[in-house]
Amino acid sequence: MQRVILSRHKKIYILTGIAIILLAVLISATTGILWFWTASRYYIRAYFSDIVALVLVLAGVLYAMMPKKAAEAERKGWHVIIGALLIVLGLAGFIYGLIDKKENARNMRDLLDRSKIQATTQDINNLRQNIVNDLKQSITNDLRQDLNNLTNEIKAIANFLQTPSKTVKIKPSLEAPPVTTTPPTSTTAQNKISLGPEIVQHIQVSQGRTVSNRDDAPYALQVILQTDVSTQPTAFMIETDGDIEDGRFFLVGQAVMMSVGYGVQPDKRHFYLGFAFPAFTPPSPIVITLLSKTDIRVIAVRKAN
Repeated sequence: MQRVILSRHKKIYILTGIAIILLAVLISATTGILWFWTASRYYIRAYFSDIVALVLVLAGVLYAMMPKKAAEAERKGWHVIIGALLIVLGLAGFIYGLIDKKENARNMRDLLDRSKIQATTQDINNLRQNIVNDLKQSITNDLRQDLNNLTNEIKAIANFLQTPSKTVKIKPSLEAPPVTTTPPTSTTAQNKISLGPEIVQHIQVSQGRTVSNRDDAPYALQVILQTDVSTQPTAFMIETDGDIEDGRFFLVGQAVMMSVGYGVQPDKRHFYLGFAFPAFTPPSPIVITLLSKTDIRVIAVRKAN
C-alpha cells in the first residue's frame, strides 16, 4: 500500500512539473503565442480570461453534479491530469487578466494625456480671429494696389487722348495726297493684361509648452502652423535647436487624412510631416507636438517635398 501511495505522489509531482514547464513555455514563447492568437483571429485572446473563468465554473459544476464520474476519474487516475490542466488554465487566465488590465490602464492614460495636449477651443477661436484679421488686411492691401494700378492706366489713356495729332506734309504728286500721321499707340498700354498682385504664402508659427506623456522625454513643445493661402498637398520640415525624441501632429477640424507621413529625422534635429488630403487652409491650422529630453525651441520651418 505504501508503495502505491508513493507511486501516486510521484505521478502528481511529475504532472505538476510538466504543467509548470508548459506554462513557462506558453508565457515565454512569444512566437507561438502570436501564432496562436493570429490563427484564432484575436477572438480567444480578447476574451481569454473570461473563457478560463467559464471553464473553471463548468468544471466545478460537473464535479459537483456527477460525483460518480468524479470517483471513476479518481480511480482511473484521470483526476491528476484534469487537475493539472485546470491549474494551467487558471494560472494562464489570471496572468492574461493582469496583462489586459495593465494594457487598458495604459490606453486610458494615453487618452488622458492626449486630451491634455489638444488645443483648446479658445486657442482655436483666437487663431481663427487672427487669420480673419490677416485676410482682411491682405485683401485691403490688394484692393488698394489694384485701384492704384487702374488709376494710373486711366491717367495714361486720358493723356494719350488729349495729345493733338501731328500733320506731316510732303511734296504733292499726281497720286500722292497729304498723309496725316498720328503718334503710335503704346503697345504696352494695349497688350498689358492685369493679372492682379502676386500670391505668396505666409506661414505663421507659434509655439508653447505643453504636457508630456513620457517619463523619458519630460519636455513637450506644441507648435501651431497657420497659413493665409490654401495649399494641397502639404509638407513641412521643422528644425529645432535640440534633439527630438518623438513627435506627432493633427489638422484642426479634420477627422480624416490621407497619405499621411511624419517622423523624426536621423539627425534628431528635424521633424517631417506631410499629407495629401485634405488641403491646408486658413481655418484649419496644423498642431504639432514634439517630445524631447531637454528644453528645445523651433528655429526654422521650411516647405518640403
